[in-house]
Amino acid sequence: MESEKRGSYRWGSLLLSLVLLFLLLVGGAHAKEGLSFAIDPSWTFLRDETVGRTYLMTFLPAGQTDGNWQSRFEILEVSRKDYPKKVEEAQAGLLNIRLKSCPDTRSEILEQDKTSLIFEMVTFDCAPQPDQDQITRILYGKKKAYVMTFTHRAGEVPPGMRDGWLKVLRAASIR
Repeated sequence: MESEKRGSYRWGSLLLSLVLLFLLLVGGAHAKEGLSFAIDPSWTFLRDETVGRTYLMTFLPAGQTDGNWQSRFEILEVSRKDYPKKVEEAQAGLLNIRLKSCPDTRSEILEQDKTSLIFEMVTFDCAPQPDQDQITRILYGKKKAYVMTFTHRAGEVPPGMRDGWLKVLRAASIR
């Protein structure tokens, strides 16, 4: 009798383990991919927009408005199916868009690996575009690409502010 109880306990335990393993595998396969990031709490969420399979979030520092801003942080989320295969191709595409309207734009890749690239684009004296300095990180996940851009319209980004935004961009990760 006692060996029957142990046997049924083992089968029940095995069955429970298999069910938990199945749920873990199925849940993991359908888990949503997302971006984890942290910015200064004084920055405020301005808006989010969805166009097709593209999602855009915009943040501004306290005291600035959509029509009157000097600094802005944006995050673009797009399906990898709709984006270039490699991060350097994505960076080249963004640069080419800017070069069409502002051929004197300067750009420099600051950091790069297989799934991430940080670069800076500086545009001055290109009406109607305002003078601006942008620091961007392109980060590729399994299913999505994230483009995080800090834009500063008041000349080049001051060194302390630049270091702070590079820290924010480097710390962002996919969860």
